[in-house]
Amino acid sequence: MQDDCYQQVVENPALFEEKNDFLKLCTLNAYDSIIISREIVDISEYNFLKVFEEKFLGRTSKLARVIYNLLLILLFWGLYKVLIKYPNIQEAVGDFGLIVGLAGVSAANFLSSVCKKIEIVIRKLLGYR
Repeated sequence: MQDDCYQQVVENPALFEEKNDFLKLCTLNAYDSIIISREIVDISEYNFLKVFEEKFLGRTSKLARVIYNLLLILLFWGLYKVLIKYPNIQEAVGDFGLIVGLAGVSAANFLSSVCKKIEIVIRKLLGYR
């Protein structure tokens, strides 16, 4: 942003050719503000932060997939236990499963957005945007 502002001020020679002293003073004040607010950028720190962000996003994504898969395993295990304990439910679920299968809809389609939501929650818990 400072570079854009500086380029606009430098590339406009008409500012100093005009007889408007107020405009000249504003331009000189802009020069001062740009020069004073300019900090020396530490390239190594910037590169470290970029690498850290890439690693952090990758790791949170992997952690979200692990948690998502664990939740799916627990869900299927729980359904398995319920079907073993209550065999009469198995008949009703079997018919429903056939209907859902014919319609082309599976539980994975409904749960696919859960992984992304888990990733967002993990990042928010860790203080990322």
